[in-house]
Amino acid sequence: MVELIKQLGLQASTSVSDITVPPEVETGFGKFNTTGGFFQSILNIALAAAAFVAVILVVKGGFQLTMSGGNPQKIKEGKDQIVNALTGLFLIAAAIFVIKVVATLVKESGISINP
Repeated sequence: MVELIKQLGLQASTSVSDITVPPEVETGFGKFNTTGGFFQSILNIALAAAAFVAVILVVKGGFQLTMSGGNPQKIKEGKDQIVNALTGLFLIAAAIFVIKVVATLVKESGISINP
């Protein structure tokens, strides 16, 4: 196979050490210089989506509290909605913290979360 590739005028290598990773890769998410850059974008998108959903749920819970009319069941539901949204956001932030710690431990400098 290597001989066929050489006959076609293409470069062929039988050594793994000759494999090079391109400095930049163009994807649908933009240009990335490392694999970590791709994962960084995915994490940033996930964090932004989670924050957006959490804000929507907190507003919904606040609206439910406001419109409860003194009904203890509605008040409890509104408070639970707000607490659950904030707990979910906290868990997502904790997961990202763990990812950053693991990435630091394995010396993967391509992953970073920009607040």
